[in-house]
Amino acid sequence: MKNRAVPFMVVVSALAAMVVVYRLLVVSYAGQVADQDAMLTLGAMMGNDVPTYGLLGRIQIPVLFAVAATIAAVCIARRSTRLFAYACLVVLSTTIVSIVLQAGLLRPALGIGQLNSFPSKTVAAFAAVGIAVCAVVPRRMLPVAGPAVLAGLAAVSFGVVSLLWHRPSDVIGGILLAVVCAAVAECALPVWRRPDPRLRAARVPDLRQPVHS
Repeated sequence: MKNRAVPFMVVVSALAAMVVVYRLLVVSYAGQVADQDAMLTLGAMMGNDVPTYGLLGRIQIPVLFAVAATIAAVCIARRSTRLFAYACLVVLSTTIVSIVLQAGLLRPALGIGQLNSFPSKTVAAFAAVGIAVCAVVPRRMLPVAGPAVLAGLAAVSFGVVSLLWHRPSDVIGGILLAVVCAAVAECALPVWRRPDPRLRAARVPDLRQPVHS
C-alpha cells in the first residue's frame, strides 16, 4: 500500500485540478470569456481567424504512430513485457477517456463557443505517448528523452490553440488526464518504482526510484 501512496496522491491531485479547470474555465461565464479570448488572441497572432488544419493536422497521426512504434521497439529491445503493457495501458486509457469526456461533458450555452472541447484529445494523446516514452527508455536516456517530450508537448499545445482547435483549458485538461491515467497505470502495474538491477550494480542512481535517507 505504501508503494501506491505516491501515484494515488497524483491521481487525486490531477483529478482535482481537472475539476477546478473545468469549473472555472468551461462552466463559468467569466472563464469561458477568458478562455475563448486567449485562443482567439493567439490565433490572430499566428494569422488564423478560423480553425485551420495546418502542419499539425497533417503530421499528428503519423507522428503518434511513429512514436508508438518506437515505444514498441524499445520494449522489444529491452525484452520487457511489463514496460510494453504499461505503455499500452497509459496510451489506450488516456485516448479512450478523453473521447468519452469530450463527448459527455457539458459546456453551458453562454453565447461563447458551442460544442464542448474539454479535454483536448490531441494533447492528451501526445502527453500519454510522452509519458510512455519516458517510462520505457533506459534510465540514462531520461535526461534526453524528458526535455524532448516536454518540447514536443509544448509545440503541440501551442499548435492546437493557435490553429483554433482548442482553448487553453482543453490543453490543460488533456495533460492532466494523461497524468491521471499514467498514475492509475502505475498503481496497477508499477514501472517507475521498480529498480534497474544493472544500474544498481553499477552504483548509478535510478532516476525512477524514490530517494531514501
